[in-house]
Amino acid sequence: MSFIGGFTVQSNILAGITVTDMRYEKSSQTVICTTTGGPVTTITWTKNGIPLPLDGSTYQSSQVILDTVSSRYENRLSFSGPKSDSLSGTYACQVANLRGTTSSQLAVTGI
Repeated sequence: MSFIGGFTVQSNILAGITVTDMRYEKSSQTVICTTTGGPVTTITWTKNGIPLPLDGSTYQSSQVILDTVSSRYENRLSFSGPKSDSLSGTYACQVANLRGTTSSQLAVTGI
């Protein structure tokens, strides 16, 4: 596990996936987890270690392909409810494929 630019990364070289960036965009209320490599088969979001319900009531998850050649993806977790201090916490993005998992976490405060 290492600390890079405000977010923590737990690497798994065997999985072939790397989290290259994790950040919070305050204007859109979105946590973004950028990954390279793959194939990525599942993405799991947690807050303070608890899996998030991605049913659209409070959180929504989406993925944008940034570059198909390098398999670069932007995984987005959006808050769909009103702003609240209860949204503050440590968010983690876990990406997985058949070879293993890689995760990253980011503390978000003052939402």
